[in-house]
Amino acid sequence: RNTTAPSNNEGFRLDMRVGRVSSVENVEDSEKLYLCKVDVGEETGPRQVVAGLRDIYTAEQLSDRQVVLVCNLQPATLAGHESQGMILVAEKKKQTTALECPGAPIGSSVSAGSLPLIREPLLDRKGFQAASKAVRVGDGLSLVFDKEHPLTAGDGRHPVMSGGVPTGGKVK
Repeated sequence: RNTTAPSNNEGFRLDMRVGRVSSVENVEDSEKLYLCKVDVGEETGPRQVVAGLRDIYTAEQLSDRQVVLVCNLQPATLAGHESQGMILVAEKKKQTTALECPGAPIGSSVSAGSLPLIREPLLDRKGFQAASKAVRVGDGLSLVFDKEHPLTAGDGRHPVMSGGVPTGGKVK
């Protein structure tokens, strides 16, 4: 089964959704990891996510924060905990912040302009890296895919923002 991302002109392969961090705990025996619950509006409840954000945010800063979560990743076990997604950050020149989508409802899907969203198959690490490589911070600190497709949520009304990371920043 192919879990890597094909070329960008076929569609947008990242199932990104607006979420809210509902709980944050330190992961024992780790200086970098949090164990978070992230609400993305699913009936099954919040997703458990292991996030390497302790060097960027305190637990208090991350708690109740709006984030953008990749939801179509294969589950991974990190430090003994299953992670059911990834909180995305923008980074450039040692400045790193979590992506945000001000005003968008929790659970809103992120789209890339008029490109179709291709949710299957679940992406492995290499597939995620290939799919996210074309996502960058564009002008006005909003995110773009493949240099020309703006990332938005809430029927295109709410741009995904870098949280202050400048133009050219990478998403990871």
